[in-house]
Amino acid sequence: MIGNPSTYFSSAILVVSLLFSHDAMGNGYGTVLLPSKRVVLSARVDSVVKKQHFKEGEKFDKGDVLVELDSDFYKQLLKRAEAEHAYYKKEASRNKGLLEDDAVGEADYAKSVLMRESSAANLAIARMNFERCVIRAPFAGRVAKRMAKEFEFVRTSQPLLEIIDDRTLLAVVHLPAELRGKVEIGSKAIVTLDGTGKKLHGVVREVSAEIDPASRSFSAKIAIDNKDSKLTAGMSGTVAFPNVSKKTPGSPEQDAKGKK
Repeated sequence: MIGNPSTYFSSAILVVSLLFSHDAMGNGYGTVLLPSKRVVLSARVDSVVKKQHFKEGEKFDKGDVLVELDSDFYKQLLKRAEAEHAYYKKEASRNKGLLEDDAVGEADYAKSVLMRESSAANLAIARMNFERCVIRAPFAGRVAKRMAKEFEFVRTSQPLLEIIDDRTLLAVVHLPAELRGKVEIGSKAIVTLDGTGKKLHGVVREVSAEIDPASRSFSAKIAIDNKDSKLTAGMSGTVAFPNVSKKTPGSPEQDAKGKK
């Protein structure tokens, strides 16, 4: 089961709001680099954690086995379901032939068909639960946090692993309302990291649909390439938009131009 990342972004936006309030009128707008994806994988069956295949911080590819749950119990249930389905499938086929020879009635045949379909459904459920004992990576990324230990018994929906995709980082920033319509999806941005002063080039991926009436600001998310893994989520910095002017109608600069 994959957790909803909206809670993570909400808390991150709070941090960004603090940065924005201090630096919006300076050299740029405060920002924090966040993973493009952050999800929590949960158990989908009751079982014991057999093996955690990756340590915290380790990278994995899409489809890699991340966690194995003990599957012995579900394997036996699957075998029983397979045997039952094979029996009822054969029984329905036999009754069909007997019906054609008037050796059984319609009710007996219908009952055998019902048992065949019911056993097929039970088999599908048994196979599904058996397969759920192996948790695979839904995308390439790295392990952020192990949330269950090996040999620990876990219940359905209990968190097992928190994973992130940091191949692309998102610089989340709060911007003043007057920049709404100027900063758009596809706009170029430059992120200057705190401490090192390193400049990163990115493109606006998302812009909030509305302006927050309390702060008179809106949020934007800037995609930063990180395939070389040289950047780390949580880094802070400031954002500038080279193709967007900060001057607005009524500003001293605009008034001066109007008087010329």
